[in-house]
Amino acid sequence: MNLEAAISLKYFFISCGCSNFVYNEEYMFNFDFRFAFLLNNTLVQLETIVQVLFIGTNVRLEAPLVNQRLRKAYLSNYEFRAFSIGLALNHLTYPTLNLSNTIESLAYFLMGKFPMTKMFFIRDYYNLIYFNTLKCNLNVFVGSSFLRRSDSADLFLTLLKTSELLDLSFSSFNILSSHLGRISYAEFGVIPSASQFSNVEHSSFFYLCGVDVESLSSRMSSFLSSNFSTFQGSFLSSKISFNLILPVSVYTEGVFSFINLEGRYRKTAIVIVPHAGILSD
Repeated sequence: MNLEAAISLKYFFISCGCSNFVYNEEYMFNFDFRFAFLLNNTLVQLETIVQVLFIGTNVRLEAPLVNQRLRKAYLSNYEFRAFSIGLALNHLTYPTLNLSNTIESLAYFLMGKFPMTKMFFIRDYYNLIYFNTLKCNLNVFVGSSFLRRSDSADLFLTLLKTSELLDLSFSSFNILSSHLGRISYAEFGVIPSASQFSNVEHSSFFYLCGVDVESLSSRMSSFLSSNFSTFQGSFLSSKISFNLILPVSVYTEGVFSFINLEGRYRKTAIVIVPHAGILSD
């Protein structure tokens, strides 16, 4: 769903007295601060990175353009090192050392008690204040699998506290989202006001816009089938019988707005002419 449609729907339903907005997948974004949902480096700055720590992300799949810039950093700097916690990554398009795959290991790493921490800290092994000479070039990339966790908010606050001890700037933390639309919604305040199932049992009308129907749970599908539901989108399956379907063009068939990973306003261009009768959002 593009930015114009999201904002229009938000104010339309608010004017009707409805403020129950829900994301299809619940991400624990902190919508109050831009650094908590954006890539806090420009793509050009990524080419100067020396040390990278991936937490719960496969950057090659979630953000291929970012991965391409990191590969340039690897090819231009022999000191480039990449480490990963989660998803069992041991190679991207550059060598990546997998430290561990558990939250317990991440906690030990942040406390300075993880064995591989020797590769990051040199003086006092148990004191995170003493960071090596490359500390200003350390960049942490947090991925979608990390943000889907129910305790991700607490984990993210722990990361921020660690950055305070290390005297690292917020630009050292980068949030990778596989959905650019959510970055746009967070930037313009189109944020969820309820969890996915908090008010479902008391709702009798559902409006789905740009939702991947196949990813809906069986419980949500049963609620949609037993109540009046409307679907607005480009792709639809026969999993649910909707009362009203509003087919719209995809992003390659119109001029749509979005916010990119750097937080900059961008527009798409028409690549394919849509079929007759297909309207834009």
